[in-house]
Amino acid sequence: MGKKQAAKSGGLNDLLPVGGEADVVVIGSGTSGIAASIAASRKGAEVILIERFPFVGGMSTLIPVACWPLNTAVETGELDMPYDGILGEIRDRMKALNAIDLRTLQEGVDKLIGIADDNDRMATSKWYLFDPEALKYLYFDMLREAGVKLRVNSLVVDTIVRDNKIEAIVVETLTRRELIKGKIFIDCTGSADVVTRAGSEAALGTGDNDGVPAGLMIPSSTTFRIAGVDTDNIDLDEVGKIYEQHRLKGEINVPFEGFFPHIVCKGVIQIFGTRVFDINPLDPEKAALGEMEQRRQVRDITNFLKKEIPAFHDCQLINTGMSIGMIGTRRIRGDYFITQQDIIDARKFEDAIAAGTYKLEVWETDGANAHFHHIVGTWYTIPFRALLPKGLQNVIVAGSCISGQIIAMATWAVMPMCYKTGQAAGTAASLCIKGNAGPRDISVAELQRILRLDGVFLG
Repeated sequence: MGKKQAAKSGGLNDLLPVGGEADVVVIGSGTSGIAASIAASRKGAEVILIERFPFVGGMSTLIPVACWPLNTAVETGELDMPYDGILGEIRDRMKALNAIDLRTLQEGVDKLIGIADDNDRMATSKWYLFDPEALKYLYFDMLREAGVKLRVNSLVVDTIVRDNKIEAIVVETLTRRELIKGKIFIDCTGSADVVTRAGSEAALGTGDNDGVPAGLMIPSSTTFRIAGVDTDNIDLDEVGKIYEQHRLKGEINVPFEGFFPHIVCKGVIQIFGTRVFDINPLDPEKAALGEMEQRRQVRDITNFLKKEIPAFHDCQLINTGMSIGMIGTRRIRGDYFITQQDIIDARKFEDAIAAGTYKLEVWETDGANAHFHHIVGTWYTIPFRALLPKGLQNVIVAGSCISGQIIAMATWAVMPMCYKTGQAAGTAASLCIKGNAGPRDISVAELQRILRLDGVFLG
């Protein structure tokens, strides 16, 4: 980090006004950032949460991917995802708001670990479908209750690093550029923005040791909502079959097999079914092309449904995601690198800070299809070391950009797992503050003890 650090020490950034200072600075208010901020603040640390948009929630409210998996293959023995800790609390509070619903869906399974291949098999799956607008409000409420200092409209543009420690991040607000100082920084940006700006290594798309060719990007996607649908007289399975028949004939120009619709409320359907390839969302020009292509696909799907499916004849597109999904951009290189085999073997790490059961998703190199590998009858864990970026002494990472192979990433990039790594990161940060120590110096056993007391399942 020598050259990078020299560039970060001193200079004009040191002359900027200080907009805020706290024990713990969390960057990014997606599910991991929400959990990290609440966890650290509840443990007594002074916390600032930095968000680039005027509202919080990341993928859960921005796109919105308005569903969380409970399980994805009940019939084959896959265990339920542990809804524990802050994740469980949010689920329960959403239930109290009548804003979340557990539904049984159907999903094709390509391959099951420990079970013979059967491409025709259909597995029952259960997902929590939630109201993203209710979740936005709940997030604000829980941050306020915890005493987190929230700063929105604040885009991180630089870092100040000395002796392998971040002293401050530089943010661009709507009025000025300023510094936010802290002792421990938690990168919850989803694309390791802070870590990379501070000079630590991260892979963009596929990288070395990923088990697939380097330089590939996971295809991006989005969701959209259609109103005016006759939801009282609709068979979504049949709609899906008709849609796919026409798509295969080339009548719908969408390079993604099938689509995933569900009824939000009377008259309103949410659909997940777009796919855009070879787009780096971090490149401004390519991101613009991706955004335009996503919306062309949304319009084509909507027009087809309106024309060909009677229940959609009077429908209207009312909402598209604010941005394309950015999963699979950067992942840090941490003290431990999680592999696909770790997940398949359901490893129980000594420094485990989260447990999950979500399936492996292995995308074909052309991005058109994915194979699913289900974790049957057990769970895997996430090691604390995978949250610690190499070369930085006071930084923890949580969410989708922790350290590991891209072909294993789906297991920890789903929102329930992001809450879990976020809670662990925030709890670890509070221990750092109490002990005046870095993340590598705290007692992992003590971290695990506290997480368990807070209702987190670690096995």
